[in-house]
Amino acid sequence: MAYDPGPLPDMLDPNDQRVLFRRVVDDILTKIEKGELHPGAPLPSARKMTELYGVGLMTIQRALRELQQMRVTYSIAGKGTFVHPDTVDRRDDAPLLAALADPRRAHRIGDYLAQQLVLADQYETAEGTKAKNTAARKLADHAAANADLLADIVRAATAPNDRPPAGPDFHGNIHWPDSQRG
Repeated sequence: MAYDPGPLPDMLDPNDQRVLFRRVVDDILTKIEKGELHPGAPLPSARKMTELYGVGLMTIQRALRELQQMRVTYSIAGKGTFVHPDTVDRRDDAPLLAALADPRRAHRIGDYLAQQLVLADQYETAEGTKAKNTAARKLADHAAANADLLADIVRAATAPNDRPPAGPDFHGNIHWPDSQRG
């Protein structure tokens, strides 16, 4: 699938106080937030981006370095630059982070993992087939008894969010749901 830059920022806008590389960075971040660039998607080559944005190669290289330092993109020598796979999950308002922000859910996850470590240690230190099988059964029973925990996390992370986000987007802007607008 070819990169479609869509509408690009006006790089010659005299009212825009941002430096040129920041305009490119912000444009790419906006495309990621809008879902126009997905995790793993390739960016055009630096030379192609100079044509698309109408800026010099050094400006594009600075923008690409900035995106890498932000861990929004990564590069593979000889292959290109790609949107980082976990970019969306690192945002302050990522659905999974919001789901894990619930203290009761976080406490339950901590309890589950602590018990799982104890049971895994019992399995590792068990001697003999019978003891190993008993420990394995305890691990399986523990996982089955807590199957609703994962379902709860998935449900919370994918539910429509009708409350203000947990924090700012990549640009530091807070996007309030329509019901929260003044």
